[in-house]
Amino acid sequence: MQVSQRTRTAALAASAGLLIAGFGLGAWQSLSVDGRLPRLALSYNWWMKELAAKGDLERVIEQRRIAAAIDHNSSVPALQGLAAALQQAGRSEEAIEAFERVLALIPNSVDTLNNYAAALSGLGRHSAAIAHLERALELEPDSELLRENLEVLVRHRRELAHTRLAQLRAALEESPGSVPIANELAWILATHPDADIRQPDEAIGFAMTATQTGGDRDASVLDTLACSYAAVGRFAEALATGRAALALAIRGNDADLTAELRSHVARFERGLPVIDSG
Repeated sequence: MQVSQRTRTAALAASAGLLIAGFGLGAWQSLSVDGRLPRLALSYNWWMKELAAKGDLERVIEQRRIAAAIDHNSSVPALQGLAAALQQAGRSEEAIEAFERVLALIPNSVDTLNNYAAALSGLGRHSAAIAHLERALELEPDSELLRENLEVLVRHRRELAHTRLAQLRAALEESPGSVPIANELAWILATHPDADIRQPDEAIGFAMTATQTGGDRDASVLDTLACSYAAVGRFAEALATGRAALALAIRGNDADLTAELRSHVARFERGLPVIDSG
Protein backbone atom coordinates (compact mmCIF):
# COMPACT_ATOMS: atom_id res chain seq x y z
CA MET A 1 0.00 0.00 0.00
CA GLN A 2 1.34 3.44 -0.97
CA VAL A 3 1.64 5.89 1.92
CA SER A 4 0.95 9.50 0.98
CA GLN A 5 3.42 12.28 1.71
CA ARG A 6 0.84 13.90 4.00
CA THR A 7 0.51 10.64 6.00
CA ARG A 8 4.28 10.31 6.26
CA THR A 9 4.56 13.94 7.45
CA ALA A 10 1.85 13.41 10.05
CA ALA A 11 3.58 10.28 11.27
CA LEU A 12 6.89 12.08 11.57
CA ALA A 13 5.19 14.92 13.42
CA ALA A 14 3.59 12.53 15.86
CA SER A 15 6.92 10.78 16.43
CA ALA A 16 8.67 14.07 16.99
CA GLY A 17 5.93 15.11 19.39
CA LEU A 18 6.41 11.94 21.41
CA LEU A 19 10.14 12.48 21.50
CA ILE A 20 9.74 16.08 22.66
CA ALA A 21 7.25 15.12 25.32
CA GLY A 22 9.20 12.13 26.59
CA PHE A 23 12.86 13.09 26.30
CA GLY A 24 14.72 15.30 28.70
CA LEU A 25 16.93 18.13 27.55
CA GLY A 26 20.04 15.99 27.80
CA ALA A 27 18.57 13.36 25.49
CA TRP A 28 17.66 16.00 22.90
CA GLN A 29 21.17 17.44 23.09
CA SER A 30 22.66 14.02 22.47
CA LEU A 31 20.43 13.59 19.40
CA SER A 32 21.65 16.91 18.01
CA VAL A 33 25.25 15.70 17.94
CA ASP A 34 24.78 13.52 14.88
CA GLY A 35 22.54 15.97 13.02
CA ARG A 36 19.24 14.14 13.42
CA LEU A 37 17.59 16.78 15.61
CA PRO A 38 17.19 19.49 12.96
CA ARG A 39 15.09 17.15 10.81
CA LEU A 40 12.99 16.17 13.82
CA ALA A 41 12.55 19.79 14.87
CA LEU A 42 11.27 20.72 11.46
CA SER A 43 9.02 17.69 11.17
CA TYR A 44 7.00 18.42 14.28
CA ASN A 45 5.70 21.73 12.89
CA TRP A 46 2.45 19.95 12.03
CA TRP A 47 2.11 18.85 15.65
CA MET A 48 2.77 22.39 16.89
CA LYS A 49 0.13 23.81 14.55
CA GLU A 50 -2.41 21.33 15.83
CA LEU A 51 -1.70 22.32 19.44
CA ALA A 52 -2.06 26.00 18.51
CA ALA A 53 -5.36 25.29 16.74
CA LYS A 54 -6.61 23.69 19.96
CA GLY A 55 -5.64 26.78 21.91
CA ASP A 56 -2.83 25.04 23.79
CA LEU A 57 -0.47 27.97 23.31
CA GLU A 58 1.48 27.46 26.52
CA ARG A 59 2.45 23.98 25.42
CA VAL A 60 3.41 25.28 21.98
CA ILE A 61 5.59 27.95 23.59
CA GLU A 62 7.26 25.40 25.87
CA GLN A 63 8.11 23.05 23.01
CA ARG A 64 9.25 25.83 20.70
CA ARG A 65 11.61 27.05 23.41
CA ILE A 66 13.13 23.56 23.67
CA ALA A 67 13.61 23.28 19.92
CA ALA A 68 15.05 26.78 19.57
CA ALA A 69 17.47 26.24 22.45
CA ILE A 70 19.04 23.05 21.12
CA ASP A 71 18.41 22.95 17.40
CA HIS A 72 21.58 24.78 16.39
CA ASN A 73 21.45 23.90 12.70
CA SER A 74 17.82 24.77 12.06
CA SER A 75 16.76 27.21 14.75
CA VAL A 76 14.99 29.75 12.53
CA PRO A 77 11.70 27.81 12.07
CA ALA A 78 11.56 27.05 15.78
CA LEU A 79 12.26 30.68 16.71
CA GLN A 80 9.69 31.94 14.21
CA GLY A 81 7.11 29.58 15.68
CA LEU A 82 8.06 30.63 19.21
CA ALA A 83 7.72 34.33 18.37
CA ALA A 84 4.34 33.78 16.71
CA ALA A 85 3.02 31.74 19.64
CA LEU A 86 4.22 34.30 22.18
CA GLN A 87 2.59 37.10 20.21
CA GLN A 88 -0.65 35.15 19.93
CA ALA A 89 -0.56 34.56 23.69
CA GLY A 90 -0.21 38.30 24.30
CA ARG A 91 3.34 37.98 25.66
CA SER A 92 4.66 40.83 23.52
CA GLU A 93 7.94 41.51 25.32
CA GLU A 94 8.99 37.88 24.97
CA ALA A 95 7.77 37.81 21.36
CA ILE A 96 9.93 40.83 20.56
CA GLU A 97 12.98 39.08 22.00
CA ALA A 98 12.26 36.02 19.84
CA PHE A 99 11.75 38.15 16.72
CA GLU A 100 15.09 39.86 17.40
CA ARG A 101 16.79 36.48 17.57
CA VAL A 102 15.25 35.54 14.22
CA LEU A 103 16.37 38.81 12.64
CA ALA A 104 19.90 38.26 13.93
CA LEU A 105 19.93 35.08 11.82
CA ILE A 106 17.94 36.31 8.80
CA PRO A 107 17.96 40.14 8.90
CA ASN A 108 16.21 40.47 5.53
CA SER A 109 13.15 38.38 6.39
CA VAL A 110 10.24 40.57 5.29
CA ASP A 111 7.62 38.50 7.14
CA THR A 112 9.63 38.68 10.36
CA LEU A 113 10.15 42.43 10.03
CA ASN A 114 6.41 42.89 9.51
CA ASN A 115 5.48 40.72 12.50
CA TYR A 116 8.17 42.34 14.65
CA ALA A 117 6.73 45.75 13.79
CA ALA A 118 3.28 44.58 14.88
CA ALA A 119 4.66 43.41 18.23
CA LEU A 120 6.53 46.69 18.77
CA SER A 121 3.46 48.72 17.91
CA GLY A 122 1.42 46.68 20.37
CA LEU A 123 3.72 47.94 23.12
CA GLY A 124 3.45 51.54 21.97
CA ARG A 125 6.89 51.58 20.33
CA HIS A 126 5.48 53.06 17.14
CA SER A 127 8.61 54.76 15.81
CA ALA A 128 10.64 51.57 16.11
CA ALA A 129 7.81 49.65 14.45
CA ILE A 130 7.70 52.14 11.58
CA ALA A 131 11.47 51.88 11.09
CA HIS A 132 11.23 48.10 10.68
CA LEU A 133 8.28 48.37 8.31
CA GLU A 134 10.23 50.87 6.23
CA ARG A 135 13.08 48.37 6.10
CA ALA A 136 10.67 45.62 4.99
CA LEU A 137 9.26 47.90 2.28
CA GLU A 138 12.78 48.59 1.01
CA LEU A 139 13.22 44.85 0.59
CA GLU A 140 9.78 44.34 -0.97
CA PRO A 141 8.76 47.70 -2.49
CA ASP A 142 5.74 46.32 -4.38
CA SER A 143 4.02 44.95 -1.26
CA GLU A 144 0.63 46.61 -0.79
CA LEU A 145 0.27 44.95 2.61
CA LEU A 146 3.48 46.48 3.92
CA ARG A 147 2.57 49.86 2.46
CA GLU A 148 -0.87 49.78 4.08
CA ASN A 149 0.58 48.67 7.42
CA LEU A 150 3.12 51.49 7.29
CA GLU A 151 0.47 54.10 6.44
CA VAL A 152 -1.73 52.91 9.31
CA LEU A 153 1.15 53.12 11.80
CA VAL A 154 2.31 56.56 10.65
CA ARG A 155 -1.25 57.90 10.83
CA HIS A 156 -1.75 56.35 14.26
CA ARG A 157 1.50 57.83 15.58
CA ARG A 158 0.47 61.27 14.31
CA GLU A 159 -2.99 61.01 15.87
CA LEU A 160 -1.50 59.96 19.20
CA ALA A 161 0.84 62.95 19.14
CA HIS A 162 -1.97 65.41 18.42
CA THR A 163 -4.07 63.90 21.22
CA ARG A 164 -1.18 63.99 23.68
CA LEU A 165 -0.28 67.57 22.82
CA ALA A 166 -3.87 68.68 23.37
CA GLN A 167 -3.91 66.91 26.75
CA LEU A 168 -0.62 68.51 27.81
CA ARG A 169 -1.67 71.99 26.74
CA ALA A 170 -4.87 71.68 28.75
CA ALA A 171 -2.96 70.35 31.76
CA LEU A 172 -0.44 73.18 31.60
CA GLU A 173 -3.24 75.75 31.66
CA GLU A 174 -4.43 74.20 34.92
CA SER A 175 -0.91 73.82 36.34
CA PRO A 176 1.23 76.51 34.65
CA GLY A 177 4.20 75.83 36.93
CA SER A 178 4.43 72.11 36.20
CA VAL A 179 7.95 71.20 35.08
CA PRO A 180 7.08 67.66 33.87
CA ILE A 181 4.17 68.91 31.71
CA ALA A 182 6.16 71.75 30.13
CA ASN A 183 9.11 69.44 29.59
CA GLU A 184 7.05 66.77 27.83
CA LEU A 185 5.39 69.38 25.63
CA ALA A 186 8.77 70.76 24.63
CA TRP A 187 10.20 67.30 23.96
CA ILE A 188 7.39 66.30 21.60
CA LEU A 189 7.44 69.63 19.76
CA ALA A 190 11.22 69.52 19.36
CA THR A 191 11.93 65.88 18.56
CA HIS A 192 8.84 64.18 17.14
CA PRO A 193 9.65 62.05 14.05
CA ASP A 194 6.83 63.65 12.02
CA ALA A 195 7.85 67.07 10.68
CA ASP A 196 4.26 68.34 10.78
CA ILE A 197 4.16 67.75 14.55
CA ARG A 198 7.41 69.53 15.33
CA GLN A 199 7.17 73.19 16.36
CA PRO A 200 10.71 73.91 17.58
CA ASP A 201 10.25 77.62 18.30
CA GLU A 202 7.34 76.80 20.57
CA ALA A 203 9.36 73.95 22.05
CA ILE A 204 12.07 76.37 23.17
CA GLY A 205 9.45 78.45 25.00
CA PHE A 206 8.11 75.46 26.92
CA ALA A 207 11.62 74.13 27.63
CA MET A 208 12.73 77.49 29.01
CA THR A 209 9.62 77.61 31.17
CA ALA A 210 10.52 74.19 32.55
CA THR A 211 14.12 75.14 33.32
CA GLN A 212 13.20 78.49 34.86
CA THR A 213 10.73 76.88 37.29
CA GLY A 214 13.29 74.51 38.80
CA GLY A 215 14.15 72.21 35.94
CA ASP A 216 17.67 73.62 35.57
CA ARG A 217 18.80 71.07 38.15
CA ASP A 218 17.26 68.18 36.17
CA ALA A 219 19.45 66.64 33.47
CA SER A 220 16.46 65.49 31.41
CA VAL A 221 14.89 68.96 31.42
CA LEU A 222 18.15 70.62 30.38
CA ASP A 223 18.53 68.01 27.65
CA THR A 224 15.08 68.91 26.31
CA LEU A 225 16.12 72.55 26.11
CA ALA A 226 19.30 71.51 24.29
CA CYS A 227 17.31 69.43 21.81
CA SER A 228 14.93 72.36 21.28
CA TYR A 229 17.86 74.65 20.43
CA ALA A 230 19.21 72.03 18.03
CA ALA A 231 15.80 71.74 16.34
CA VAL A 232 16.10 75.37 15.16
CA GLY A 233 19.78 75.09 14.29
CA ARG A 234 21.15 76.89 17.36
CA PHE A 235 23.86 74.29 17.84
CA ALA A 236 26.28 76.35 19.95
CA GLU A 237 23.56 76.81 22.58
CA ALA A 238 22.46 73.20 22.15
CA LEU A 239 26.01 72.01 22.77
CA ALA A 240 26.56 74.17 25.87
CA THR A 241 23.20 73.18 27.37
CA GLY A 242 23.66 69.54 26.40
CA ARG A 243 27.04 69.38 28.10
CA ALA A 244 25.57 70.90 31.27
CA ALA A 245 22.82 68.25 31.19
CA LEU A 246 25.41 65.52 30.69
CA ALA A 247 27.43 66.74 33.67
CA LEU A 248 24.31 66.53 35.85
CA ALA A 249 23.58 63.01 34.65
CA ILE A 250 27.15 61.91 35.39
CA ARG A 251 26.98 63.41 38.89
CA GLY A 252 23.71 61.61 39.45
CA ASN A 253 25.26 58.24 38.51
CA ASP A 254 22.47 57.58 36.01
CA ALA A 255 24.20 55.30 33.53
CA ASP A 256 21.32 55.01 31.04
CA LEU A 257 20.62 58.74 30.98
CA THR A 258 24.34 59.50 30.72
CA ALA A 259 24.66 57.26 27.67
CA GLU A 260 21.63 58.88 26.04
CA LEU A 261 22.87 62.42 26.67
CA ARG A 262 26.33 61.55 25.36
CA SER A 263 24.70 60.50 22.10
CA HIS A 264 22.77 63.79 21.99
CA VAL A 265 25.91 65.86 22.57
CA ALA A 266 27.65 63.91 19.81
CA ARG A 267 24.83 64.83 17.43
CA PHE A 268 25.03 68.50 18.39
CA GLU A 269 28.78 68.42 17.72
CA ARG A 270 28.02 67.19 14.19
CA GLY A 271 25.32 69.84 13.66
CA LEU A 272 22.46 67.33 13.84
CA PRO A 273 19.16 67.60 15.74
CA VAL A 274 17.74 64.81 17.90
CA ILE A 275 14.74 62.90 16.57
CA ASP A 276 12.89 60.71 19.04
CA SER A 277 13.03 57.10 17.91
CA GLY A 278 11.16 55.62 20.85
